[in-house]
Amino acid sequence: MGVVKNAVNEAKKYKGKVNPLYELTIQNAFDIQQSSDDPWEIIRCSFLFGYAQGIKSAKAEADCCRGAKKHA
Repeated sequence: MGVVKNAVNEAKKYKGKVNPLYELTIQNAFDIQQSSDDPWEIIRCSFLFGYAQGIKSAKAEADCCRGAKKHA
């Protein structure tokens, strides 16, 4: 993977493309915001949440593909 030059532009590429099952909800955002008074820790927590959601999505997709191969 290449170096990301602009994180905001990179994030904007995915606006409207995230499966709703893995989207950041208002409640998620509120919980993250309330978790710390340190803005950097809030950003870090947001990243980790997104990363965890991405892992869940990738695992679900892999499981789905494995299941499709079994039935083929």
